[in-house]
Amino acid sequence: MTMWHGIAAQLSAALGHRYNILEHEALSITPEERHFRINNGQQPLFIKLAPRNQLERMTVGLRNLSALRLYDKVYFPSPVCCGIAGDQSFMAQEYLVLQATDASPHWFSLGAALARLHRSDEQAMYGWDEDTYLSTTLQPNRWHKQWSSFFAEQRIGWQLQLLREQNKLDPEIDIEGVIDTVRRLLIHHTPKPSPLHGDLWRGNCGFTQQHGVLFSPACYFGDRETDIALTELFTRFPDGFYDGYQSIWPLDPGYEQRRQLYNLYHQLNQFLVSGESYRRSAETALMQLLAT
Repeated sequence: MTMWHGIAAQLSAALGHRYNILEHEALSITPEERHFRINNGQQPLFIKLAPRNQLERMTVGLRNLSALRLYDKVYFPSPVCCGIAGDQSFMAQEYLVLQATDASPHWFSLGAALARLHRSDEQAMYGWDEDTYLSTTLQPNRWHKQWSSFFAEQRIGWQLQLLREQNKLDPEIDIEGVIDTVRRLLIHHTPKPSPLHGDLWRGNCGFTQQHGVLFSPACYFGDRETDIALTELFTRFPDGFYDGYQSIWPLDPGYEQRRQLYNLYHQLNQFLVSGESYRRSAETALMQLLAT
């Protein structure tokens, strides 16, 4: 049985009807995954392929999509199933025809929809019911009552420990000292725990003719500002997105100061996952933190 036959059999079971793959078109490739559009002649699907040992990451990603779709505030692709086929793990989800991102008229409505998602839960603690994945990095989500401790320990401290295990961290960096600094900087900031996308950059955002769509979440309940901060780290979203967000839920005073701290988490992860070309930006951001 070929890999595609194996995927077709599992799709048939998940969908409740026979799904014969008549075509599969390669769409893109990343260091972690290969992406395909498949079709049975009636129902195209989007497929992610990764090495067999990535099944847990695929499975968690499927559950993340399902969880955020329940809020019905932002459009996320409908998940179908995930599994093993040959030497590959796979995840199948709804295939969407996307338009040009930069020219989309829907940035304002996407920002407003994200604000509604952030406001849509009464969770009292920070965390998630399981650990999730930021790219390929396991993201711990143990429940915590204090945001300052959650972010200091399970975000910045966690990344620094992973870098140390890979011998990428300056041995003079005191991880516990950094954790204490982060906790001190956030100790008086007690945001509402919001359901977060968790990895909100341009590559995880798209538009159909009707609306904006978000992909590949790394869910947890945390400070909504972490989502907004990441939209400004690499390629900043258009102004309409922020206008839409502010129209529903204006950002709190002090966001500009916290933004750099929140983005340090993603800069450290980029260095961890993507290597030396990201060392300087991560180390510069870390040194700026320690100088505060």
